[in-house]
Amino acid sequence: MVPELVYITGIEDEDYQNNRKNKCKNIITEDNPSMKMSAINVIKDFVNSNPHKIVKINGKQIEEKNPYSLTKEWGISLGNNLTFAGRIMQQPQLIFNKEFLAKPENGCFRAYNPCKMGIITNDNIFFVYDKNENYDHKKIFNDLMLKFKSKGFRFSNDFDPKKILGFGLENTSNWDNIYLSLRNIRVNNGDNFGIIFCSYQMKKFYEKLKNYFMNQLKIPTQHIITNKIDNPKDGNSIKLNIVDQINIKRGGLNYNINFYKEGIIKKRDVFLILGLDSNKRNKKITYSMTSTRNQYLDEFLTQEYTVNDNNQDKNITLKKMFEKAINEINKKSPHSPDYIILYRQGGNDIRNKILYVNEGRIFREILKMFREKYKSNKNYNFKNTKFFYICCNLKSDLKFFETKKENSTKTFLNPKSGLIVDDNVTHKNKYEFYLQSNILKKGIATPCHYQIMYYDKDQNEENNFEY
Repeated sequence: MVPELVYITGIEDEDYQNNRKNKCKNIITEDNPSMKMSAINVIKDFVNSNPHKIVKINGKQIEEKNPYSLTKEWGISLGNNLTFAGRIMQQPQLIFNKEFLAKPENGCFRAYNPCKMGIITNDNIFFVYDKNENYDHKKIFNDLMLKFKSKGFRFSNDFDPKKILGFGLENTSNWDNIYLSLRNIRVNNGDNFGIIFCSYQMKKFYEKLKNYFMNQLKIPTQHIITNKIDNPKDGNSIKLNIVDQINIKRGGLNYNINFYKEGIIKKRDVFLILGLDSNKRNKKITYSMTSTRNQYLDEFLTQEYTVNDNNQDKNITLKKMFEKAINEINKKSPHSPDYIILYRQGGNDIRNKILYVNEGRIFREILKMFREKYKSNKNYNFKNTKFFYICCNLKSDLKFFETKKENSTKTFLNPKSGLIVDDNVTHKNKYEFYLQSNILKKGIATPCHYQIMYYDKDQNEENNFEY
């Protein structure tokens, strides 16, 4: 088809809820590595072996070029399988509750209890639901609380699920009605958390709901699709996953890594690690940033702001988020960060370049301001702080497979987690690498592509690197 006439429509909600369609979709999209390589070889063989043809059009003999000659004209070369040696990063040990240690080899982390949890009281949690839904929301909420207890969460001595505030929305057909109802919600000031049971109607206003609670009420929330969590087949697994997510949002910790014991970080080093993403919709842009709050990398600050999509508002928002992240880590660390590493959700080379040009200078200017502001401070002068701006592409073009021989037959497998590829398939004049961080048992694993757009070099090196 003509590419200009093709656009992505997404998957309809009805199709998500249709198990038969989902099963058929998974069969098509979840090819294993061996099946994928077999399909690629069929295409390669067709292109390399399809002969020339002489065809007659209106009585004239015309040579029809074969795919091989066309690919040569286009500068495409389909060679043999590219094989090279990769390296696997050291697998760290994850620390769960009661100092239980586990290695992230199978990706099943929900089986263990979180290592750091907050206290749940009658006053610091509430839920919102659609009154028009035919569900017992109170029962679903109580079932969720039981999952909290099974995971080892702490409850106050006088905790009573019956006293938890539940706010029912009468009319969810449009945002104005929802907004009027939400304005009547009164919750105690302090460490609050909201669970939003989203009906089919409320799902349409997910971004507005999230923005209202996060930015106007300053309350973190967990949005749950009611019909999914009440599903007898998958509901139990979903509830356990939700408990872990809520624990993180309430300032808890599902597992920890002792980076100092692992030898990954030197004893004196302080790292400020930031993750930045943005989402543009209806002339608005939403920035989300997560950053480490202490030198042990086990406390995090999450910020989210929705602003008008213009340079002035965007610059002010990025400055505010970056300054807040630096101030937060300064409160708990013995000295200013040795390294500030910002991971930016990016894309291809062109998008990454645009992101760095628009944002990189802002962060460098703020760091320069901090150096000037604290230059007389012995511990927080930022004199030796090194800044990195790194773009991440979660949908890279490359795929890596492990080869395994069994009875003289070569099979292909998804690579182990921690695979690093920084040679052979990377640009020699660019600072980039591929990391396979997740464990995938179905389908084909996609590595994340990291491009280092800027970094401050050591004093004995030449000028700082800028992409």
